[in-house]
Amino acid sequence: MPVPWRLRRAAFVDRPNRFLTHIRLAGELLEAHLPDPGRLAELLLPGVDVLVQHHPEATAKGAKRRTAYTIHMLRRPDGEKWVCVNTLLPNRFVAFLLGEGRQPPPDGWSLAGREVTEGDSRFDFLLRNGLQSMFLEVKSVTYAEGGVAQFPDAVSTRATRHARHLAQLAHVGQSAMILFVIQRDDAELFRPMWERDPQLGRALVEAHDAGVVIRAIKLAVTPERFTYVGEVPVDLEPPEA
Repeated sequence: MPVPWRLRRAAFVDRPNRFLTHIRLAGELLEAHLPDPGRLAELLLPGVDVLVQHHPEATAKGAKRRTAYTIHMLRRPDGEKWVCVNTLLPNRFVAFLLGEGRQPPPDGWSLAGREVTEGDSRFDFLLRNGLQSMFLEVKSVTYAEGGVAQFPDAVSTRATRHARHLAQLAHVGQSAMILFVIQRDDAELFRPMWERDPQLGRALVEAHDAGVVIRAIKLAVTPERFTYVGEVPVDLEPPEA
């Protein structure tokens, strides 16, 4: 899928709060929005290359945007490739795959709806296979170490709530899937980040046991395109006490 933004290269300086950063672009110190609220401690290193989108409308009179730039990609610590930190990108990419008739759904399932409300929850996609339906929830993953991708990078009560709701639906026969989209290509395994959010880890185990399908895919990220490069195994085994 082509990158949907026109990007410029800058250098990361610091991060005053979860969604605000300072960058240096063409020698000028500027503010930039960071769309990922995770810690990103292993990526947000002073001086690291970032790719940003310019929003010229932010400087117009009465503009609602505080920042004129958004960070979409960070260079990985290995210095060669990129990680996408736009948490909305995975939904867009999954919609692209569904439109192409490719992964991630099992054979026979097709897109029937987006941002679908069920009870007190809103799930990313609704799929159909004949008279059957499946709720599909997508989660963005940016953290990986030693070939292992993990989620969440910061406590996610929303993800826990979604997992528990999907487990309830699966208990009564509703098909459901949680898909983790790893926005980098250096992961060979996915597991919950138990030490950071044990409640989500337990919720994922309970969802899996109830019949919710839990899968993970990874992307190759470049400044020009996002490419699906395969599925990775999911390990839900809790760590030893």
